[in-house]
Amino acid sequence: MKAYLITPVDIKYSYRATEVQIYEYAKYMCEHGIDARLLITENVRGYKELPNYRKMLARYKNVPKKEVRCSEYVLPFSWHRVTYYNLPSDAPIYFPYSIHDYMANIRKKPKGQKYIIACHSLHLKDGHIIKNHDILESLLNMHVRHIIRSIGNERDNIYAHAITKDQVDYMIDVVGLKRENVFYVPPMADFGIYRFSKNNSRKLRVLHVGGMAKDMQIVLEIIDKLNVLGKLDMFEFYFIGERDQGAEESYKAYANVHFLGRVGDKEKIKVEGSVDALIVPAYESFGRIIHEGIASGLCILTSRRTESWRDFEALGIKLIVTKSGTAEEYIEPMTKLAEAKSRGREIAPYRKSNKEKAAKVFDMSVVLKGITEMFLKVGR
Repeated sequence: MKAYLITPVDIKYSYRATEVQIYEYAKYMCEHGIDARLLITENVRGYKELPNYRKMLARYKNVPKKEVRCSEYVLPFSWHRVTYYNLPSDAPIYFPYSIHDYMANIRKKPKGQKYIIACHSLHLKDGHIIKNHDILESLLNMHVRHIIRSIGNERDNIYAHAITKDQVDYMIDVVGLKRENVFYVPPMADFGIYRFSKNNSRKLRVLHVGGMAKDMQIVLEIIDKLNVLGKLDMFEFYFIGERDQGAEESYKAYANVHFLGRVGDKEKIKVEGSVDALIVPAYESFGRIIHEGIASGLCILTSRRTESWRDFEALGIKLIVTKSGTAEEYIEPMTKLAEAKSRGREIAPYRKSNKEKAAKVFDMSVVLKGITEMFLKVGR
């Protein structure tokens, strides 16, 4: 069997979870009897080659690659429409974003061509699209339903890779795909490389990863509020991600606020193993950083803005989930954790069971098998 997987931006330029996981999918399938090939997008202007690219690429040197042309149009309210050209037509093609991004490709698809569209960029809350205007959401849903219905029997050749249970329901109920054409396979992490560890500090060490792009501003607001309440000395804050000179200048007087900038994988694992809690305030469909935090034995602080909280809850994995994710909502649970640590108590007695439960579903070995089974079913 043959399969094609498109990378949104090649790992030469971007080391986000989406690009790397797609490379891992292809590598695993090549090693298990599937002729998987990566379609590398040429549209990479404005990106700089990453320092560790050559070392990273060596892990995937045996995966066949081919360049394809791509055009991207930015629509109102930050929606994008992506169209690919000169695509092969002799095997299923895996698209990396969500079905809304590929409407043009769906309309022009060759007869019998099978598409698997990953829902990586489909952000939902209570079954509805978020981060856009309600009117645009309604128009997009209507347009997608029209396209899916207009292609008749060809609809059977459109598949979805959902990474949350909410996405499964959305692709069936709103988009109109058949239930058997929607696969639930969550993101993955290598749980074996993360270790539990304890630090000797009596302060609660809190980590945020991703910089301003991942709503670091909310964490800075938390710091401000804790300072006003006279409780900031109970904490140590660490930030990993692209540096923000304005933020660093504003908080340089605080000895317990540390901006680490971009760090390599090994350094990030080391930092994750030296803190107590991970805060994820941003809109996420299924942030892999939560996997890393659970695998490291951290207490996870997030909100219903992170769509995957329902999936974790269904598995019996304990997170601290605020309702709307405002800075104010995090103060009380964070203070309780800090008070427990200051007294020498265990702040998260459930952390080992969290890792055990999560590894059964989200470990690389489990997810890669699920991805392979999905391609085999589609390619029948």
